[in-house]
Amino acid sequence: MQTVNKDILTVKVPRSGAASIAQMYKIDATKSLITGEAQQDTKILAGNGERAFFTWATQVGDKVFMPYMSIKGDGLDNFGTANPDSTWVAVYNYPELKLEKVIKDNRTSYLGAYFTNGLFQDENGDAYGFSGAIATSNTVMTSTKPSAVVKIKKGTTEFDKSYFFNVQEKSGGYKISSTTYISKGKFLLLMYGNVGKNNGAVKMAIADVYNQTFTWVTNTPETLTSVTSRYNITTEDGNSAIIGVNTPEGSWIYTVNGTTAVATRGMKVEGGQITAIQKLKY
Repeated sequence: MQTVNKDILTVKVPRSGAASIAQMYKIDATKSLITGEAQQDTKILAGNGERAFFTWATQVGDKVFMPYMSIKGDGLDNFGTANPDSTWVAVYNYPELKLEKVIKDNRTSYLGAYFTNGLFQDENGDAYGFSGAIATSNTVMTSTKPSAVVKIKKGTTEFDKSYFFNVQEKSGGYKISSTTYISKGKFLLLMYGNVGKNNGAVKMAIADVYNQTFTWVTNTPETLTSVTSRYNITTEDGNSAIIGVNTPEGSWIYTVNGTTAVATRGMKVEGGQITAIQKLKY
């Protein structure tokens, strides 16, 4: 589910079996009505014997960019792939949701992850894509390309070949798990805790995609059980990310400064682990 203009766009994606049609629905949030829909055959979209599985939908300019994984969907190794080292973004016009093209690259792997956003538009209108490079086949990670950030310049539908931010190299070998945009090119990254793997206790870092710098977040609890990943917010001044941090000792709201990479603990949350943070504006 993602906002596009004043609509909510939802996408239902099949992962296995005979069904291969993804259903897209435009919803008018003020009227609680479905105002339009479109279909996409994910096997035709992939075009490689597998099927496309959308990881998210992001409004970029007046279009909707939908990164996807290529998956087997064979009922045995559904999310495995024989194509671990490629990147795809399907571009749809709006509001018709007609497929215009697929943006392709082979310097890293797919953007985002299972229902995890990996493509963000900044204030300049450029889009930055984040790949964990964690594609698998039969549960074994087979990606040979690094976890990295790629760029799509404003007004274009091609990856910028002059831009490649090798996060895995600059982090000392770690891979991206999920991403939250703060502002002005600063992103909060959740990193897998084991070097070169897609597992291990979560670690946090700040990435500046303009300067291609990577900084580990300081002043965090020694052991992190989990950190909110899909749904976080930023402070009103746009300088920090507000996240939920869960530890063996309890759960707290933390603020992470995008410039200093310093985390500050706020209120404790009782009654269970924090899974998401959102702000409701009247």
